[in-house]
Amino acid sequence: MKLKNKRWLLFSLCIFVLIALIAVFPRNPAHDQFLKYLSTFSSWPIVILILVLVFLFMFKESISKLIIKLKVRTPQGYEIGSQEAKPLDKTAIEEIKGKYEAEKKGISDFFWMIIEFEKMIRVLFMSQFMILKNLSTSKINNVDVPKTFIEENIYKNIYLKEGGNPNYVFENYLNYLKTTGTIVEEPANNILMLRITLKGEIFLRYCAISNYTENIFIPR
Repeated sequence: MKLKNKRWLLFSLCIFVLIALIAVFPRNPAHDQFLKYLSTFSSWPIVILILVLVFLFMFKESISKLIIKLKVRTPQGYEIGSQEAKPLDKTAIEEIKGKYEAEKKGISDFFWMIIEFEKMIRVLFMSQFMILKNLSTSKINNVDVPKTFIEENIYKNIYLKEGGNPNYVFENYLNYLKTTGTIVEEPANNILMLRITLKGEIFLRYCAISNYTENIFIPR
């Protein structure tokens, strides 16, 4: 016998025993008290509520199936109903795999970029960081920065004057920023110009978000 049938049988048995006791012992004071409670709870709202609960309990499986199949159309024209799972074809599966691999690669690239930025912060001179900021400002103002300007105003007047190694020549000093991909050197009207790259801009944003100021870099 199913558990559901056992519950109904037990409930029916309790009701039958209760009715039988009232019939056999009609003058029992406990029965009068029970009848008072029954008369209190027999008002029509309570009865309707009990009947609704009994109905929902008895036919819950049928009601559940009906709700699943039910579709409602909103005033805006949208249809709300059950979602039928459809098997994916090979093309859809390959597309999902491709998106997953791309997202996984994107997370990996971002992780290694953070590691690279942190390494740069620990070996970059303050003056080299100033070059990136100068080029970023010039890019915003749409102004080209000649390579000679950086050499005279930052390399010589800041790096060397602040005690930088004179054997660390300007080309090598500048080449570190080139190899990290944060700046590029391009000719314009027979003059070599320096421009910050997208990676350089991202590096500056990372420093700003991390509250890294010029003082965190090697002082020169």
